This record gives sequence, C-alpha cells and structure tokens, in this order.
Amino acid sequence: MPCGGGLSSGARLRLILDNRASVVLCTPTYALHLARFAREQGIRLDASTPGYSVRSLIVAGEPGGSIPATRARIEEAWNARVFDHSGMTEIGPLAIECSANPGGLHILEDDYFAEVLDTKTGNVAAAGQPGELVLTNLGRLGSPLLRYRTGDLVRVDPRPCPCGRKWLRLDGGILGRTDDMIAIRGNNFLSFRPGERAAPVCLRLWSTGLRSIARPLSPSCVSRLSRCPAASATWHRELRTRSAMS
Repeated sequence: MPCGGGLSSGARLRLILDNRASVVLCTPTYALHLARFAREQGIRLDASTPGYSVRSLIVAGEPGGSIPATRARIEEAWNARVFDHSGMTEIGPLAIECSANPGGLHILEDDYFAEVLDTKTGNVAAAGQPGELVLTNLGRLGSPLLRYRTGDLVRVDPRPCPCGRKWLRLDGGILGRTDDMIAIRGNNFLSFRPGERAAPVCLRLWSTGLRSIARPLSPSCVSRLSRCPAASATWHRELRTRSAMS
C-alpha cells in the first residue's frame, strides 16, 4: 500500500490503522517522526489502539536500522521489530537483515559479487576491518555495473550466521561513508554515526590531537563536531582553524 509524498503524516497513520498494516517501510528518521506525531495526537502504537497491527518495520535510505540506539528507539516507539535494508538507485536492492541476527546485513550474493577493499591500498580488507563496499551486479542487463565503488564503509563478519545463510554478512550494516573517515596518526576514525552521541568520539579525536589529521576537515564534519556538548573553547578554535584550511 504506497503512501507517497502527497500524504500528510496524519493520513499515513490513518491508512496504517484502517488497513491493519502489519509491516511499515520507511526511513529510520520518518519512523521516529511518525511515532512522535502519533504520540502528540494521543494515539498509542500498541494493541490498545483499534486497527494497530504493525509487527515489523523495514527501514532503509539512511543509517539507523543497524545502529543500536536508533534501532531501540524505533522498536520501543512502535512496539515492533526493526529490520534494516540497503539498496541503491543505480544498482538495486543489495542487502537484507535476517531475523536471527539483528544488527547486520546479508549481501544478496545471488545477485551481486561483493568485495570489501582497504580504502588506502585497494586490497581486500582483513576480516573485521572496515573497508569500502565494491559491487558487481549480476543479471541486470539494462544497467550493468562492474566493481562499482559504493562509497559505503562496511565490515565483514567472518562468523557463521545463526540463520544458516552463507551470504556475506556486514557486521553493523553500513558503518558510514568513505568521505566521513579521517586519518589521525595513521589510524582511521569515523566522524560520529547518526543516532549516537558525538561526545565520546569528539573527546577521542581531541585526545589524539586535531593538528595531526592528515587532511583538512570537511565543512560538514566541522559543522557536526562543533555541536558536540563536550567541545571546549580550545576545541572550537582548532575546528575553526581546520575549517579555514579546507
């Protein structure tokens, strides 16, 4: 039952209740927005509300489904299980989460040949180490892509999955983007992930010294880090300096 952009949140919520929808597909942020809207309208997203039958949400389009804090907020708000999903317009749906092992994604290897490559060397990343997801699609005759660099940072889980699937599993789903990674004294760090507190990462970056960063911080990274509640006056001055170098 499609609910396109022309509908208000109230209309979408009414469709879910009137049709006793059992599965909702949306972005993680919209799932949280719709739950907040329902709360403001005095509608409980549980069995006490007539017509409420949602048992699971499939979230995609942005990080969140595999981020524990965001996932927990959605599941608590909807009283339903969250399943993460990943895909791209240019390559198609590419990964799913199984019910037996939350917090990760299985690549649909019947349809894709997947590689996870070290962002510096271009070699295959060691198991458990972050790398860029590179995909070759199989069978899409109208849109073939060979070794497509997705820009997504992922980490291969070498352990067998309890669900029994042999498909490649990405632990933690999509961890971030290659342009969100910064190098500090030879170590790679991701700027904080959506849905998680920025402070611990900011403090860790500060402890290693911003001046040792190998390249200027991007404006978007500076903007996000500058909102960190743990940032000191010295931290803000350093951020402004790094930003001026961009």
